[in-house]
Amino acid sequence: TLPEAKRWLERIYLGYLLTKEYNENEINHILDYFNSPSINPGQIGSTSYVEMLKKSHKWVEDFNKKINNKIGREGKDHQTLYQSPQGYSLVKLLSEDSKKMEGKEMSNCIGTLHLKNPYIYSIRVENERVASLDIREKEGRFFTKEIKGFKNGQVSSLHWKGVRDCLFN
Repeated sequence: TLPEAKRWLERIYLGYLLTKEYNENEINHILDYFNSPSINPGQIGSTSYVEMLKKSHKWVEDFNKKINNKIGREGKDHQTLYQSPQGYSLVKLLSEDSKKMEGKEMSNCIGTLHLKNPYIYSIRVENERVASLDIREKEGRFFTKEIKGFKNGQVSSLHWKGVRDCLFN
């Protein structure tokens, strides 16, 4: 879609800018829409700015619904316990569905072996899962059983500082 999108930007968007004020949020949504699998390249060229904006808003709305369904609902499925200034969050998984989704998204055993454990957490950056945390209780004391990254591997070195920040703050 790159050539079609470029032509649309040159023809339609630049013409629109001659009569209206620049809106960064609007054009960013349109650019995201251009990069989505939902776009039909053959329909880009003749679409007006207003119509493209409507299509991009619909796509963003549908995308956000998918994200919310994927992540679950705050309070019912999970509870955010800590949010770091760098965008990392410590999320307690409250429902079996949220643990199943964690296991599916992280390709780990959280969604199968640990459904009854009330101390399962997800560490996320901007709603993307980067680590799963399994806490256990024995004789009134809590301990970390596992901190796992994708596919039960180690947490990516890219995210380790953010994960550590969530755990110790």
